[in-house]
Amino acid sequence: FSADDLRNYYHAFPGTIDRAISTPVGYAYPAAAFVGWNCYRSDVDSSELMYICWSGLGMGDHNACDWAEEAHINILLDGGALQAKHWTIYLRCLPYNDDGYVEGVMIDDRIGVQVYPRRRPAEATADVEAFAKSDIAYAKSGLEVHAKKAKRQEDTGRFWGAEVEGRVGLIGGRDTRFQL
Repeated sequence: FSADDLRNYYHAFPGTIDRAISTPVGYAYPAAAFVGWNCYRSDVDSSELMYICWSGLGMGDHNACDWAEEAHINILLDGGALQAKHWTIYLRCLPYNDDGYVEGVMIDDRIGVQVYPRRRPAEATADVEAFAKSDIAYAKSGLEVHAKKAKRQEDTGRFWGAEVEGRVGLIGGRDTRFQL
């Protein structure tokens, strides 16, 4: 399998002033506490209470996961890095295709599972091509993959709560793995 985890993904979303006003974080503070900050305004009474507001995509926002995942999918689709015939959706059956490859997105995580014969082929397979395209799509969008979490053509590991034992041909939860 191959996997990517986008670094600081929620922080990558720009926000508007109107959106920020609707997302206060924490407690109110006197305006004087913000002296020296870019947001500080000298025309505001220093004792007036103010809130810190989040202008990006806040993780506590009820829509954040849906918007973040949809944006991630669209970035990959636009870059040709995600194809409908390979697309797996969480809690649905794996799609069948002649490439032996399935891929999916869950918020800021991207995975690809390539089934190989006992010996890996020398030529590039669907997983190699897809992740090369996703690297380009991420760079074009200004997104960064968390290097320590990136995996390429791993035989064993864990993603989305599933454990993969590729050489044996098992995938599933710790106690419920099934034969591929």
